[in-house]
Amino acid sequence: MAVKTMQWALAGLALSGSTWAQTNTVLPADAVPEKNAAPAVTKVGAASNTNAEQPARAAQPAAQKVTVSGAAEDAARDFAAAKVIIGRAQIRDSGLQNVNELLKREPAITVGKDGRLGLLGLPGYTQILIDGLPPAGRDINNIDLSEVERIEIIKSSTAETGPFSIAGTINVVLRKHMRQQRQTVSAQTGLNGSSAEFSGAWNLSQSDPESPFSTNLHLSSSQKDKRSNSVEQQTLNAGGLVLPQYQAQRYRWERYQTVAMAFELVRRLEHGSLSLKPGAGGLRNQTETQASRQWQSGGSLLTHSRSRWEMSSIQLPLNWQYEDEDWGESELNLRRSLMRSSDNSQRNDISAGTSGNAISGLREDSSEELSNSWLIAFTQRKTFSGGHRVRAGLQLEQDFKTPEKSYRYNGLADSSLAALGMQYSQWEQKRRVFIQDDWRADPLLAVNAGVSVAEQRSEGQEVSGNTSVSFRVVSPSLHIAKKLAGNPKQQFRLSLARSLKEVETDTLLMHPSVNSLAPCVPGAACGANTIDTPDSTGNPNLRPEKALALNLSYEHPLQGDSKLTLEAYTRQIQGKTGTELVQMPVAWATVPRWVQRPANLGDADVTGVNLEWRLSAKDWLQDAPKLDVRGSAGWARSELKDWPGPDNRVDGSLPWRAKLGMTYQLAAAPVKLDMNASWQPGDWLRNNLNRRTYSSHQTTLDASAAWTINPRAKLVLNMSGLLRQDSNRISRYETSAGTLDTRTVTDGNMRVSLRGEFSL
Repeated sequence: MAVKTMQWALAGLALSGSTWAQTNTVLPADAVPEKNAAPAVTKVGAASNTNAEQPARAAQPAAQKVTVSGAAEDAARDFAAAKVIIGRAQIRDSGLQNVNELLKREPAITVGKDGRLGLLGLPGYTQILIDGLPPAGRDINNIDLSEVERIEIIKSSTAETGPFSIAGTINVVLRKHMRQQRQTVSAQTGLNGSSAEFSGAWNLSQSDPESPFSTNLHLSSSQKDKRSNSVEQQTLNAGGLVLPQYQAQRYRWERYQTVAMAFELVRRLEHGSLSLKPGAGGLRNQTETQASRQWQSGGSLLTHSRSRWEMSSIQLPLNWQYEDEDWGESELNLRRSLMRSSDNSQRNDISAGTSGNAISGLREDSSEELSNSWLIAFTQRKTFSGGHRVRAGLQLEQDFKTPEKSYRYNGLADSSLAALGMQYSQWEQKRRVFIQDDWRADPLLAVNAGVSVAEQRSEGQEVSGNTSVSFRVVSPSLHIAKKLAGNPKQQFRLSLARSLKEVETDTLLMHPSVNSLAPCVPGAACGANTIDTPDSTGNPNLRPEKALALNLSYEHPLQGDSKLTLEAYTRQIQGKTGTELVQMPVAWATVPRWVQRPANLGDADVTGVNLEWRLSAKDWLQDAPKLDVRGSAGWARSELKDWPGPDNRVDGSLPWRAKLGMTYQLAAAPVKLDMNASWQPGDWLRNNLNRRTYSSHQTTLDASAAWTINPRAKLVLNMSGLLRQDSNRISRYETSAGTLDTRTVTDGNMRVSLRGEFSL
């Protein structure tokens, strides 16, 4: 009785919250409980396993899952919302080390030139979740694949995943307890250019059929080194004359280390389970840079800098699941997280003027931050007659941060930066409720309809004053999927959703960062800087971006499981955020300085078309080799309406992009070969009214070979960056004196690694 009372209270709060933001919000009549509905799933392997049609199971949840592993899964639950699932078998067969490496191969994922992962060519607009919840102190890119059960990809917003996904959602589902005895070990070593790297992971699962308890232990660690060299040249184009300004060289070394531990204790209950999974992790990023700059006027600057950033976190998550014949499925997640980070840097500058007199100075900056957060999430799922499956839930999240900074020059406190303040605090609270109906109208038609109401409040306290920002948004979503009667593998999908990009609390704080190439003079306030050496600060007037998202896709079967998917999409964005570059009076200087800060730039439109293919040679010829081909090609057009051209595009949205991957299984040996290539064009982008940047075209080529020695041992050779392509970048500033161009060329590296995976 107590369990049912709690379910009533929480589910009732979630349902009533759907109208809390505005009283005129009315849910459609068909969004009320009935039975089994649908977001769509696609299993990704050589080709999608979408042929598992079971019309007789119309009363089952309606979602056709396509899993990259090709393993059979429930083909009904996620049919309408077009969910792509990379399953455990595909993860295991990949032989890769972390989530980042795996997602780069997936046709649905786009990789920006800066390495960020995203959907629809919009990395900054893609929501990242772990187990359906916001990450806390974890970077999904570095999660070891031995921890991952599957990865879910949705190219739109649903009420259940939340509105913070203008381009879509990537959800990494970690492996849960397994009621079996299992122990696995993996180790990897390699070279990134001339720098060494290694990683390792150990997993142990234990259970006793006679005991209600089971345990799972995971340990992983990694270290990666990287070296790079770059050259830089600046010129001023004034009245048709090209005037050299300076030349610079830079050498950079970087080491990235991670360690993670998680222990899960599961208690099997009569109608569910109770899981406690404490975890701890640490990151360390060390860099060392040596640079020289020679001005045409005769001055010079030599710098030698070191930095060390560390982060440690502790998490205590609790998961309770309960299943009742009358009430359906209940799930409660509680999470408490503590995170501490520190950043220490040293920079030794030796500058010389035209007279040859050298001035040396050692600057030391340090910061520490403590973050204390908690999360509560409850979800109720119930299947009703008529093909409806209703989900309702609520989520509460709160985070409190207390950063502290210090600045020193030649061993003494740097009074010139006193105006920046040494201590400040940040507080953030998020609340969200949702209701969603997955309705399988018949074996050929599925509808996913829902509404999510989100509220966020952020506050900051710093020396310049207090900031407070809050917003509330109602985000309805609708997904419709239709299979053709003549060939159920032919599918049309329509998705319409209201979504947004939330404001990060850090961007609201005014606390500035002074440009190291235009530093302050100790004992006095800062002087002037130049347009290409701006300071950085936040903007307390920043507001979230809101977008109307529309997707229309068609899935066409070829032979067997091979298929083509054509998808058109558009995003109408209000209050697009970007960076503005202005010269303004500031508290830390006696004269106006150039400052770059985030700002709402106006409205923007993004429109594009994507073509994806998954082909298997055996679908056409039974005696063909085991060759699978996958890939994608995309075309997009974007425009910032309130900015002048040219190149007033949305950051990351390229005119076109393409990916191609192939997997070949040798017939004479248990060896699988894999190749992946990608192409992105060179392009100009307007960053703000004063600045445009150019990034060169990018072509990547990766390859791997996996040898299955026996069912318990595998060796994988991975090679990435085979083309060793250099990157070219131009920053162009429009000034009163003319056009200022800064050109940078950075060398590329090839990475080679050998990985072993063993079951003990």
